Amino acid sequence: MRSKRRKKGKPDLSTGLNLAVVTAFTALILWGIFLVRDKMLQNTQELGTSLAESYALEEQSRIQVYGMLIRLGTKHMDTLTENGSSGEEIQKWLSDYDRDLEDILGASVVDPYAVVNGEILAAAPWEGDREYEYENTEWYRKAMEEGNEVIFTDAYVDAITGRELVTVARKAEHSDSVLAFDIFLDNFYIHKNLAELPEHSSFFLYDSSGQLIYSITELDTSREEAKVYTRQLLEGIQDGTLEPFNSSIRDLDGRQRGVYYYKMDNGWTSVITIPLNTILQGETDEIFLFLLGICLLLLAVVLFTVFREFLGKERLRRISDTVNILGNSYYGIYRVNYVQGTYETVKSSEDVADRLGREGDYGVLMEVMRELVDEQTNEDFQKSFSLENIRRLVEEGIYDFGGDYKRLFGDQYRWVNARMICSSSLGLDEVIICFREVDAEKQLQLKQQMLLESALESARKSARDKSMFFSHVSHDMRTPLNAVIGLADLALEHRDDSRKMTDYLEKIRQAGRQLLTLINDILDISKIDQGGAGTLDSKPADLQKCVEDCASMFGDEAEKTGKVFRTEFSVRDRMVYCDTFRISQILNNLLSNAFKYSGPGAEIVLKVKQLEYGAAKGKYEITVADTGFGMSGEFLERIFQPFTRETRFSPVQTVGTGLGMPIVKSLVQQMDGDISVKSELGKGSTFTVTLPFAPAEPEEEVPEPEEAFSLEGRRILVAEDNGINMEITVEFLTMMGAEVVQAADGREAVKRFAESEPGSIDAVLMDMQMPEMDGCEASRKIRSLDRPDSRTVPIVAVTANAFAEDVAQTKAAGMDGHLAKPIDFKALCRLLESIAVQRQQEKGRQDREN
Repeated sequence: MRSKRRKKGKPDLSTGLNLAVVTAFTALILWGIFLVRDKMLQNTQELGTSLAESYALEEQSRIQVYGMLIRLGTKHMDTLTENGSSGEEIQKWLSDYDRDLEDILGASVVDPYAVVNGEILAAAPWEGDREYEYENTEWYRKAMEEGNEVIFTDAYVDAITGRELVTVARKAEHSDSVLAFDIFLDNFYIHKNLAELPEHSSFFLYDSSGQLIYSITELDTSREEAKVYTRQLLEGIQDGTLEPFNSSIRDLDGRQRGVYYYKMDNGWTSVITIPLNTILQGETDEIFLFLLGICLLLLAVVLFTVFREFLGKERLRRISDTVNILGNSYYGIYRVNYVQGTYETVKSSEDVADRLGREGDYGVLMEVMRELVDEQTNEDFQKSFSLENIRRLVEEGIYDFGGDYKRLFGDQYRWVNARMICSSSLGLDEVIICFREVDAEKQLQLKQQMLLESALESARKSARDKSMFFSHVSHDMRTPLNAVIGLADLALEHRDDSRKMTDYLEKIRQAGRQLLTLINDILDISKIDQGGAGTLDSKPADLQKCVEDCASMFGDEAEKTGKVFRTEFSVRDRMVYCDTFRISQILNNLLSNAFKYSGPGAEIVLKVKQLEYGAAKGKYEITVADTGFGMSGEFLERIFQPFTRETRFSPVQTVGTGLGMPIVKSLVQQMDGDISVKSELGKGSTFTVTLPFAPAEPEEEVPEPEEAFSLEGRRILVAEDNGINMEITVEFLTMMGAEVVQAADGREAVKRFAESEPGSIDAVLMDMQMPEMDGCEASRKIRSLDRPDSRTVPIVAVTANAFAEDVAQTKAAGMDGHLAKPIDFKALCRLLESIAVQRQQEKGRQDREN
């Protein structure tokens, strides 16, 4: 194996030729001095400009903090003003806010004060503040001109204290009050910039008027000559003389400095100066001598190279070989002779350097490693890096081998990568064993692995849930669909039997409504999966009337099924801000279940009770109790899970989608409420919903119409692109006594309305999704027509999408209301009646104003 070692050779070039090459190279270096100098100045300009930008961004960040604090303060002051707080209360708040600012900023950086109702209020009042003519100050004029925007003044001398300062101010949103912070320049730099400057460098920050705000410099800026120097510095930037990369300015100590700057968004200028000595590592002569010394050193290296074989510098060659194989990223590097069983230390960590020394027996190295490697991997480490295994790896041509393990550093274990590296081209009986700390990389890798495993499990669960969801939906949709198709076939077979036809059609309608309920529940549950059942539309409403209206729909059912249904109210504040549609949805689910799962003679009670009273929010308790079949304890634990149904024996077959209770719970939680349930088999169930509502002012009472609202004799424009839907709508409206004007799309609807006599169209039913022009665009076109009824004619959206965002689109398009498909024509009458009442209220208000 020794025959594979590199043989000692003689130099290929003569000494004279080497000297000639070094001389030519020296001349080339001297010629390149000036090129290098220019390149260094160009690179330094980029570095200095980037550093100036970094300081500027830090200042902008600090300015944004002041802006955020003054916005918060203005908002709170606005609230105090609106609530009618006195000047003493606002001044007390300013004092408290001043202490809060000191806690946040860590020092008395700002001095807050405000103009409220023409009076100066300050956290720390000063003498003569009441005679202070704030109207003529720059900060007050700017704040009033800029509206709600935060303004910063240039630096100026305070008329009260005589100190230099910058003022930040903002006008309140709902009044002419102004909140201001005085930031004194000697406090402006309390929170120092984190970026470090090069040695002997300086930083200057100027405002938009050229006033020096603060600086980081070795100069005494209070001296007059220093002030002249800083003015010359800014003038050189402004007139462009300091723009070129090789331009400079001489400071008060006679040193030439490169100048680099950055213009901030607010007009301030961030300037950094760096001594040219720092950039060029000395003057030109010093560079010349330094490079000449390098040339001489290169000559010595050439001579050394020629004679190194004669001088026997074997260790230098060995270190050179090692550096060619390894980088500097390892804390421990050892050359191991696997034939002789020895090691040589190239680099060692401090904790084992004394024990291992420069060289030694390989067994000593492995014994030291045994003490440091953790117990779980110690045995594997000893086997993997044993001399026998190293020889086997080399013989098999494996030249890079290793892995990760935990090594003891002080009193804690950290991850380390150990590698055995060798090169067959060098012909050595040696390998390099090196160690590199990889704790951060390993921890990140382990964390990523955990995240991947968690994501994989979540994906699997999501796939299972989705599969189960579609399985339930498929089953529940096929049941009513099978009834519709089967009953339709039976109806066709018994066309002449009116009794059977009526029975089949009634059952088809029931199956259709069951399918519609399922579809609505699926849409609601999909919204829950996306983070909520939709956006709440809270408006002033009579809570008791909302509940009574919902309960009235179950009165007929109670009579038909022989059940007792009653309501009880204990409410003082009936007018509240609430979403009546969502409240009705909750009550419909709870009351439907109460009637569905109770037998004849059962008692169903709906109670509404106000629990708490207050100006901010009151708390209301809605209870639905029945003496029906009840539920098992096992089912109660999962009643709010989707597609969950009670499977115990009961007098009625379990029906429904199993989505009602999850939807109810989601809606209650969205309203910041709670829901609970108590039930016992054979005794009944009680659902209790607790909801907070803010009180609202009573609405103006409108006299009830003398006659029930009717479509008799009314002319209605219907825009619908589906032929069957148009046929159904026209038939029902005609049966109700209305005259129908048909339009096949939005463009035709606009045309028909424009061609009609003003006031001849009493209402418009507008489908949302149509070819040529959709419902929203058509509504906007109608509202923009130049005719007296274009803005008053009721336009009702007819849509298959009944989510809050869809309703918001219809309102934005100028529509007065919306109905979900299939159309409930009784609901249409109620909606048109409410629109008519609303128009009457608006007309009454206009008459009173005129």
